[in-house]
Amino acid sequence: MKENTIGSYQTHIKLVAIDADDTLWDCQSYFVQVEEEYCRLLSDFADADTVSYELFKTETANMAELGYGCKAFTLSLVENAVRISDGRISANRLLQIQDLGRSLLRLAATPLPEVRETLEQLRHSLLSPSVPASCSLPPASCSLPLASCPLPLAPCPLIIVF
Repeated sequence: MKENTIGSYQTHIKLVAIDADDTLWDCQSYFVQVEEEYCRLLSDFADADTVSYELFKTETANMAELGYGCKAFTLSLVENAVRISDGRISANRLLQIQDLGRSLLRLAATPLPEVRETLEQLRHSLLSPSVPASCSLPPASCSLPLASCPLPLAPCPLIIVF
């Protein structure tokens, strides 16, 4: 294994972990789009700023129990909608909100520009050429929905073993 120097310390790097969502592929912009549509669906009950603020509070309160991700976000969307509407939201509107959350599970796990090149450069800068690397990045043409993607998804990091 290639020895690396960081500051005055020599390192023997054996594992690199990278949080995949919004590091290797975009997720946040999809959550923003869903939240914008969600605010529109709740516009009969509150303005968009109030809906978003209350959603953030709901997500934060749920974090310890539900964690991160599409499913936790969807549960928070529904819970917040019931609270914002004082229980007056229709079952049909709640199903629309649930479908919004589910749409996040069908997104393509498409690597951001230059991710492959960056990971390859990282691998070569940390390894001697004779040491094989294991990397679980989907092929460049991957258009699998996130729910079907063979990669570990948030909050699990992408693991690259050298």
